[in-house]
Order: sequence, then C-alpha cells, then structure tokens
Amino acid sequence: MRYELRFWQVSGFLLVSLGVALGCQAAVHAAVPHLLRTRLGALDPLRGVLADLPHRLATQASRARIVQFWSPVDAAKRAALEGHGLRVRGYIPEDALTLLATDAEVSWLRQQPMVRAVVDQPVALRLDARLMQAGPAGLVALKRSAPQTLLVELSAPGKGGEVEDLVRTLGGDVVDGAGNGRILKVRLPSEAAATLAEHPDVTAVEPQDTAHTQNDASYGMVQAGTVHRSPLWDRGLHGEGQVAAVCDVGVSTG
Repeated sequence: MRYELRFWQVSGFLLVSLGVALGCQAAVHAAVPHLLRTRLGALDPLRGVLADLPHRLATQASRARIVQFWSPVDAAKRAALEGHGLRVRGYIPEDALTLLATDAEVSWLRQQPMVRAVVDQPVALRLDARLMQAGPAGLVALKRSAPQTLLVELSAPGKGGEVEDLVRTLGGDVVDGAGNGRILKVRLPSEAAATLAEHPDVTAVEPQDTAHTQNDASYGMVQAGTVHRSPLWDRGLHGEGQVAAVCDVGVSTG
C-alpha cells in the first residue's frame, strides 16, 4: 500500500518541527546564567558574594565596580556610561565593564534598563591567579613569597605617582616607572600585592613572565586575555581576548 503526502501536510510537519526546535533552543538559552569570565572562574554577580581578600586601604567614595549588562558590551553601552561622566577601566568577557563609581552613580546605573547588575569589584579579581591560593570556606588567600617582579597596570597613562609612593610605603622597590604609560614594574612580595591592587588607579597586578628561547633561535610567548590571565598589556598590546605568538617552525636548517 502506498501513501502520498500532500504539500500542505509536508509543510505543516516541517513548521511544527522547526517550532519545537526553536522552542527547545530558547529554553536552553534561558537556562544559561549570565556569567562573568574572570581569573577566579565563571561567576554570576547576582548569586552570592564574590570571593575577596581583606581590605587594608581606607575606603574611598569612588570605588571600583563591575557593571554587567543583559547583552554583550558594545560601543553604545560604553558611550552611555562615559556620557554620564563615568570612567571605564576595563572589560570582563563578555557582558561587563569595570569602572570607578560613587554610591550615587551606582544608584543611577541600577536604574538603566540595559544593566543587569552592579557590584563592587573584588580586589581578588585584579590579581593574577598565580599570586593566590584557595583559602578557608571557599575564599581566596594570597601566597606568601619572597619579593618578586610584578607588572602593575594603571587605569590611565600618567597615573603612576601615587602608586609608586604606595609601593615604597609597602617596603617594595620601583624597578621601572610608568612615566606617561600605563605599565609599572615593581618588586614586592605576593602578600603586599593585594594592598597595591586596592589603589583606585590600579586595574591589574601580575608576575612578570620570564622570557625563554626555543630551539636556541627563537623567542615565543602565548597568552590569552579571556580566562585566568590578564590581557597582553605587559608586552605592549592592548585589548581583550588576544592570543599572540612569535616562533619558528622548529626545523633546524643547519
């Protein structure tokens, strides 16, 4: 016995199938939380308190905050914040910006339809994971170490003066001043890095990578700026999510 399906029957079946597929996709998408891709892993700012380290500097009116949007960051969102007088300091993939804001400015931010959450930026998120270790009750703690060379990213060019003074107050040395740039090289033990990261002009602190040769003829480094590592600012590249490498093919030509 042979069955024949008319065009409208086939079309109806395909439309129903497509509707079910789209509905399932929307349900799965809705179930995925809005997560910040940070050095401490994926975090939802609306679910519990973000892990942090003890604060040692006096709390200032304008503090580092994280502003998370309902959709990925774009130029219009950043322009809206800067148009209100806020100074954007950085980016957290893929839908958040970091900035300095007072409590009054935070209240304004939370009233904006495009904003999902506004929270204080933990000092721990400004430190490289290599400077930290797991602490009690899921908190983070600083590793104790001898003085080491650290790279400090400043919030804007020419902001190194107060930060250099703080380094000396903490018993450290300034190896290379930032001048009119954004990178400051210092020597400090790891346990002092958190206090340095509290300063409002500091956006990131990490150990300096040691250069090494490959095949006695090439230098190479690969670093990603999206998860667990900072952007490639320590090598003169700016931005987020970059991967860069310089190497040869590993074949000796004699």
